Amino acid sequence: MKTVIQKNMYIVAFLTGLCFLSVILRLSYNKYIDRLHFLEVAYDNLEVEIQRRHDIITRNLAVVRKYLNTEKQIIDKLVTLNGLIENNADEAQQEHIKHDIITLLNRVNILLESYPDIKASSPYEFFIQSMKYTSLRITNKRNEYNAKVHDYNTFCRMFPYKNLTVFYGCFNIPFFEATLDAKKMVSVNHLLNNGNETEGETIY
Repeated sequence: MKTVIQKNMYIVAFLTGLCFLSVILRLSYNKYIDRLHFLEVAYDNLEVEIQRRHDIITRNLAVVRKYLNTEKQIIDKLVTLNGLIENNADEAQQEHIKHDIITLLNRVNILLESYPDIKASSPYEFFIQSMKYTSLRITNKRNEYNAKVHDYNTFCRMFPYKNLTVFYGCFNIPFFEATLDAKKMVSVNHLLNNGNETEGETIY
């Protein structure tokens, strides 16, 4: 009788320990999933900022190129018009050049209305500020991601999670290095020379 009671006590103790272990595993797994989720969200946000910087810089550089090119055409037309006036050229020719100048000025006004920052400063400063702004956003998102990586890696190394996380494959994740986000860069020099975008070169 005593042996049966002892055996039942062992069974109860074993089942209690098993339930306790199951609860601990479940709680640790939930914490693991939370940290992994926030880590994935932070990485996605960083990827969005990298793509956003690529799109903004490509677009703004195209705007600056168009503005400077139009400005140059206006100056060339004004020089041509001045030459025609000095040489008493035909009125029709002068009117044609004036019409071209007005068209170009309207084009500039449309650009300035669409991008008022160009009017507020200068095309070059407008572009530099857009690079600084997008780079700062990426730096902030990269810091947020690396903070989540640190939190995740610390969790995987902490007791008792270190011994429990082996059941669901918790592993160390490297920090996001500056060289990695160069995969979606725009080469400014290439764009200035060719007007086409390229990837794989860092903007400084």
